[in-house]
Amino acid sequence: MVIKRRTYCFLLLIFMCYTSMFGQKQLFTEVQFEKPSVFVGEPLELSVSVYTATWFTKGVSPGNVKVNGAFTVYFRSLSTSKEVDGQLYSGVKLFFNVFPYEAKDLVFPSLEFSVETPDIGDYKGKKRKIRTRERVIKVKDVPQGVSKNNWLVSTSVSVYDQWKGNLKKVKVGDVLERSIRLNVSGTVSEFIPVVVWDSIAHVSIYPKRAVLKNNQTKTAISASRVEGVRYLFEREGSVVIPEIIVHWWHPRHKKLYKKTLKSHIINVLSNPNLGMLETARASLDKNSEDSLESSEDFLILGMRPIKFILFLFSFLIAVVFLVFTGANLFKKYIRAREVYRNSEGYYFKMFMRSLGSRTSTDSVNKCYAWLGRLNLKTPTVSYFFQEYGTLQNENNSMDIQNCMNDEFEILIPIKEWKKARKRYFDKKYKPKKPELKSLNP
Repeated sequence: MVIKRRTYCFLLLIFMCYTSMFGQKQLFTEVQFEKPSVFVGEPLELSVSVYTATWFTKGVSPGNVKVNGAFTVYFRSLSTSKEVDGQLYSGVKLFFNVFPYEAKDLVFPSLEFSVETPDIGDYKGKKRKIRTRERVIKVKDVPQGVSKNNWLVSTSVSVYDQWKGNLKKVKVGDVLERSIRLNVSGTVSEFIPVVVWDSIAHVSIYPKRAVLKNNQTKTAISASRVEGVRYLFEREGSVVIPEIIVHWWHPRHKKLYKKTLKSHIINVLSNPNLGMLETARASLDKNSEDSLESSEDFLILGMRPIKFILFLFSFLIAVVFLVFTGANLFKKYIRAREVYRNSEGYYFKMFMRSLGSRTSTDSVNKCYAWLGRLNLKTPTVSYFFQEYGTLQNENNSMDIQNCMNDEFEILIPIKEWKKARKRYFDKKYKPKKPELKSLNP
């Protein structure tokens, strides 16, 4: 009975130690929102954090995050830490912006992370998987009194237009081209409203295809939209190009702002050459059809066919250039390696390595292979040291003739070989002094 009680107590002690070491969570996650609800098109800043009781031995990647009914933009990751119940956890925080484009609640999905982190008390990383919980995002519709067609959420908007042509000298049949650029902060280009061109009496309007662009940094996002139009003036008289108003909602100020592009009054003069009007109309009609057809072209890897062909051609030229360059460099490397492996320096290096390994037969073979690369009258060890060595000057402490024992092991120290080799090259490449001839007076 005493032995059994001691056994139970011992097992209980081990279990208590185990729970004290591993009772804390190894991994946990957090999903945090900046605010509980947003309007349609308003960015919601959120963060997803993954914490470990030890550390991460490999980076934490969010993968491809998709939210139904919204655009999702990933910005950056940041190292962080958090204390829970006296336990300090290290973590990685991932930052996102979610842009809802539908007036209904969104579900931020459960994300699965594959991480590597060691156990408590260990240092080797182990592969683990952990998931976040789904979170619901409340999305509000456009406020009452605001047109959905002109709804834009942004912290800053700049609008300006440019004209091609002289607005003060316009005749019947002339064409003026106008472009309007909107630079918007805190949103994506898909949310920038389309510019509506109002109809104008006795003026034909030919819109151009819009150009959209998104710009992203590690902490912010912005977008731009460029709209273009061409005005064909068909009758003389005074024409008013109406003003254009751009509205946007500031999410922090909770206020609606607007900017106005002023109207223009153009005095159209008569033109005796009425054929010019028909020519201009036919040209604009054709350009509009070509623009419509080009907008329906299919894309290859996000590029139009012509641009993709040019890119592919440039890529193939670069690949061919790199292949030929790499082949030439490889050939030069092979030739240089062959030259080096037939050089005196390489054989001496192999000989020195064999002396360090203390393999007698191999050392002797490599010794005479190296001596054969030197320009010696007699390629032997004794001759080499008699001519260039210093052993004979040390009171004959080592007999050159008996520099090898019965097992053919070379007994000369490595440093003596290096000294003798240096003296050999010093004498071989020592410049000769010019002979002085006596001068007879």
